[in-house]
Formats: sequence, structure tokens, C-alpha cells
Amino acid sequence: MKHPAPPRKLHRGHIAFMRAVVQGLDPRRSWERYLQGEGEHASSHRIRQTIRWIRDEFASAARRHARHGLARLVQIDASTVEDSRHVPPLADFVHEHNLEDFSEEEQLSLYRERHPFVARSHGRRARLVARQLEALAWFEQRSVSSPLPDDPLASWLAPNLVARLEAADLHTLRALVERINRREGRWWKGIDGIGAGKAERIVAWLLDHEATTGLVLGARVWARQPGSSANQHGQADAEEQAIVPFDRLTVPNRLDGSRGSLRAPAHLCEIGASTDRDAILAWLHALRRSPGVQAPDETACRQTGEVSGARVAAEAPITLPRSHTCRAYLREAERFLLWALHERGKPLSSMTSEDCEAYKQFLADPQPAERWCGHRATPRHSPGWKPFEGPLSVSAQRHATTVLKALFNFLLEKRYIVANPWKEMAASTSRAIHPSQRSFTESQWDLLQRESRDLLPTPANARLCMALRLLQETGLRLSEASAATADDLDPASGGTAVAANGWTLRVRGTNGRIRRIPLSDALMAQIAEYLDARGLHADVRHESNAGAFLLGGAGQGGRIRRKKGAADSEAVPTQENVRHAKSGVSASVLARQLKAFFAACGACIAEHDEQAARKFASASAHWLRHTNATQSIAGGMPIPVLQRRLGHAAPSTTARYSRPAPEQPSPQDR
Repeated sequence: MKHPAPPRKLHRGHIAFMRAVVQGLDPRRSWERYLQGEGEHASSHRIRQTIRWIRDEFASAARRHARHGLARLVQIDASTVEDSRHVPPLADFVHEHNLEDFSEEEQLSLYRERHPFVARSHGRRARLVARQLEALAWFEQRSVSSPLPDDPLASWLAPNLVARLEAADLHTLRALVERINRREGRWWKGIDGIGAGKAERIVAWLLDHEATTGLVLGARVWARQPGSSANQHGQADAEEQAIVPFDRLTVPNRLDGSRGSLRAPAHLCEIGASTDRDAILAWLHALRRSPGVQAPDETACRQTGEVSGARVAAEAPITLPRSHTCRAYLREAERFLLWALHERGKPLSSMTSEDCEAYKQFLADPQPAERWCGHRATPRHSPGWKPFEGPLSVSAQRHATTVLKALFNFLLEKRYIVANPWKEMAASTSRAIHPSQRSFTESQWDLLQRESRDLLPTPANARLCMALRLLQETGLRLSEASAATADDLDPASGGTAVAANGWTLRVRGTNGRIRRIPLSDALMAQIAEYLDARGLHADVRHESNAGAFLLGGAGQGGRIRRKKGAADSEAVPTQENVRHAKSGVSASVLARQLKAFFAACGACIAEHDEQAARKFASASAHWLRHTNATQSIAGGMPIPVLQRRLGHAAPSTTARYSRPAPEQPSPQDR
């Protein structure tokens, strides 16, 4: 007797999908981002069917809890409700301002900042969306669960997939993963109705939920992914393989670099790398000597193994670097390696100067775009991941060339190769840009301060104001500012109160050296006020602030609850607020928020000063560092002192700020 299939369960991807739909984001793109791993294509019918199912489940849960108003609320389609005031949909706003990588909370905060009446709940649609988002949060807490290893497939995967997998005697997530790991690359063979595409999406879903199921997919499974056909010798041709990230890459022996034309004799090599992939890992691992550039853990540098004649990653997956700089280095090496394999059919260690010149041209226009370019928010493990978003700017091309020169210099020094094909490559024919051309004038800085004071009092905006002041006054790199904590603040004169003179900030630079940057009393007062606004203690050295990042997350807010009659010095944070209040923000998120703010400031003056508006639109967070250095030199600060404050390795880097800037049209400096 056949037992009825268990009811399908909702996971957090379904809730994230519905949040996106409720807020007006494109349903198809939202499906691809949150639900593609379920194994079904994003057909319009399937999307509508899923939305209807989620709403029905929501309504049932609401009725079970006697929340009949919520049951009716969730069935309303907000897109059909006419608003009394015109505002762009959130999806258009996110795309226009390049906010795809921001969290939903960050996106909403910036959206409401630009359209404040939305934040004040003006408009029928805005009020409905806000209520539906609150309802989804209620629903998530009560009805969403996480997959467990022995759960039936029918609880989590699409019904048509489940029927095909059960026909192959696969009934639980554990059984499915065991088959995948046992059969590796072509595990779906013999299962009717499951081809390479569906198999790839199933594996992506399992990877998404690996943390809760505890079912680990071997690295070989993803490396030998569906869609990469094997030749008669069991080796996958690079031309036939899908383009996958470095940490999921498998390379046939003839392309792995073990016999590269530039390879030095193996007994001379100082890094113990036998393939190009190993050599890149060794380069990243060597960057460990620079604490500001954190390399992968030891597990990332394990030796590779042989499977069916092809070299693949060891069973333990690569631990990707966490620091912004090291990720940037890996990105450039990854792109060049993939290009060498797929476009030139050569290993990295066989590249010639002609190949390098061709790659420089490729960076300016990566073609075919459908093969190389994708959406920036696509996760690395997703089948739709691509190494590029589109053509690189001149500065990004210059950066790529510089990083690849450094990689090949390392390989040459360690005797992995005998020559550096990038040695004679000019980084760019463009004229070097003077730092003052990428800094704000005094009047422009005043504009930034005025606009920041007019922002709505949200946690994200409070962080923005704090970051502006901190970066401009100290000249910190963005990665250094995002890593700074209250523990790094020292009262040089021995005082403990904010009013004490002589506060410094301890910073570990990218060269590994510790430097101390003096902070003004005004900046210290703003830091204390900002900590207090996050629900932390206003005394920066209070023991309860240990480990608190100076720049917090956007979801923070509230005040410390104090015991009745207690003095400020006896403040007792509530347990539920402390962890969130102390958390920080990534350098990439902060960079995008600042860039969006600069562009918005430019839009404010575009009508009467179009040239200055364009300058604001092109500005980035690093301009605040340039602004600090330019103002310091103008104020008479000696170059050696400024060099120590900025953490430059060479005085020549700092000396650039003292050279006369090229002639510029006066309107740009208004």
C-alpha cells in the first residue's frame, strides 16, 4: 500500500522570494536567486503556482492561529493597488543605483531615504507592502523550518522531481546525497526525466542547505558538474566545460600546468606546487605574511588528487579568503585562469606575451557576453555564475594587469616558471590621475556634510554619517575602517572619558605594521554618540563595548535598558540587543552605500553645476582617503608624518600628494 506523500515544507528561500515579490522585484529574477535550486525552470506558470501555494500556506497558518486578518492580507496582490503618489518600484531603484548586492534591509533603508514619504507610510500601496512584510516576518517565525538529513524528498523538492527520484528508489535527502557522492559526476544517469540541467539545480539546492542537513557533497561532485562532457580518455575538455569558479574547478591533465611551456624543472620549485591551481593557492597562502591580506586556511592548500585521469580538488573544499584585498587578487587570477583554459586552450603556465596582450583587449569587452558575463548578485555556487559583469573600466583593467604581474613575479621568484609574460605589458596607456582629481574640495566636503545632516535618522544613515567623518579625518582605507573596534581606541594621556585629550586609533595596515592615528575630540564625541544610538555604552572604553565595531550594521537600533534607578555607569545591555549592536559592516556594503550617497549629492546640484555632479557620481569611498591626504599636505603636514598616518610602504606614494595637480577647468572644483 502506497503511503501518501508528506506535505511540502516551506524553507527560508520561499520567504525571501515572497519578500522580493511583495516589494515589486521581478519574480523571475527573484526565483533564479532564491528558488532555482529546487530543480525547476522559472516558467511563468510555475512562478504563479508557487506564489499561490505560499500564500495558501500562509493563510492556513494565520487561520490556525486565529489571525483571520492576516489570512486575508496575504492574499492581496500589492501590485494591483493604485498608489496616490508616484514612486519608482523598488526593483527599478535597486537596479538604477547598483544595490543588487545590498541586503533587503539596506535596500529598503536607501529607498526610503530617497523617497521619505514611503518611510512615513504615505500611499495605499506602501502601507500594504509594509503590512505584508510584517506578516511575512510573523509567518517565518512560526511556519518555516530547515531541511534535515532524513526528511522525505517530497517535503522539499518540486513534486515532478520527487516522482522521478522516488522511481529510482530515492526517498530521503540522505539517500539522494549518498547516491550523488557515490556516483560523482554523472549521478543522474539512469533516472528517467532527470538530465544535466535538473541535476545541476538539485546539487545547488543541496549546497544551499548543507549547513542544516549536515550532508556534505564531495568537492568532486561539483567539480565534475553536469554539462561538462567527458572524452574517451575520461578527461573533460575545457571547451566543453561550463565556466565555474576557481574553488569548483576541475582541469584535465593536459591543461593543469604540470607540463606548461614556462615551467621550471620541478626540483627547483620552492613552493611544492605541481599544477597552476596549486601555484595560485600557494601565492594566496604567501599573502598570509601581510595580515591585512588574509589568505586561505591550510585546508585550502591541500594536494590535489587524480580521478579518472583528471586532476581535481581534494575532498575538502577550498576555504576562500575573507579579506577584500585577497578576494580581489583571487578574482583576477581566477578570471585569467578561466580565460586561458576556455579561450586559448592553454594552461596558465604556457601563457605568452601575445596571450597577455589579447587578454588585456578581452577585459575591455568580454565576449561572448552570454558565456562570460552575468549578474553581480549571482552566488558563486549557482549554475548561472559568471566571472564578469561586463566590460571593465580603464582603472579596473589597470588593476587586473598589476595583480597578474604580481602573481607571475611570485611564480618566477619561487622558480615555478622561468619567465614572466606580463613583464613587458604596460598597465595602461592612460595618463596617471593625480590624487587631487579624486578628492573633494572644501566646498564639496561642506556639501557632503550638509546633505548627511538632512538624512532620515535610520541606523544605515547614522552609520553613513559616522563613516564619512571617520574616513575623512583619519584617511583610513575602507577595509581598515570596517575592521576597527572599540578595543582599538586608546587614551594616550591615560584618561578614560571622551573629553580626555590624546585619543588614538590602533590600525594594522596591509603591510602588517601597527600605526596609531590621532583622533580629534569632536570625532571621539561623534563615536560616543553613535555607540549610544546603537544601544551600546557612550564611554568607548566601557567593558561592555569590548569587541564592538566602530561602524555597525544597518539593522541596529534601540537603547540600552537600564535597571531602575541605576546610573549611566551601571548600564546593563539586554542580551537580545548586545550581539547585534556590536556587529559590524563589510567593506563592500559600506563602499556601495557611500557611492550611492555621493551620486545622490551630485544629483542635488546637477541643475546648476553639471560638471561637479558628474564628479560626485564617479566618486568612491577611497576619495575620502585622498581628501584627507590632500588637505593634510595643504595644511603643512610633513610627508614622513603623513606617510606614517596613511600607512604607505614607500614615501614616493605619499609624495604624489605634494606634486602640483594638472590644470583642470575651474567649474569642477566649485
